[in-house]
Amino acid sequence: MCEETDSITATLDVLEEHLDHVDTKITQIQAEIKAFDLEAVQPPRFKGLNNVDNARATLKTFFMVLLDLNVYKKDLENQLIEQSEQMLDLQSKVSILSETSSLTDA
Repeated sequence: MCEETDSITATLDVLEEHLDHVDTKITQIQAEIKAFDLEAVQPPRFKGLNNVDNARATLKTFFMVLLDLNVYKKDLENQLIEQSEQMLDLQSKVSILSETSSLTDA
């Protein structure tokens, strides 16, 4: 039983490190968002777009990048939710194991 508790504790430590890393990234992104100056944004220049086909290709590329970014963001959110659920599950297992261990020691 001690090995199982150690294994769960080690897994919790790893998940906590991952969560700390994600929290750091979130804080960094939030700082970048706060520092973003909307007035400094310049409208896109389409000097190289001489015809409709070039404009379509440019817009297609733009929207594909935007879609990829949204998919990545959604995947990241799902991973965070999954890790949080795993962490809660492991914490409950550790709690149950410690209660069981304290009952068997008594």
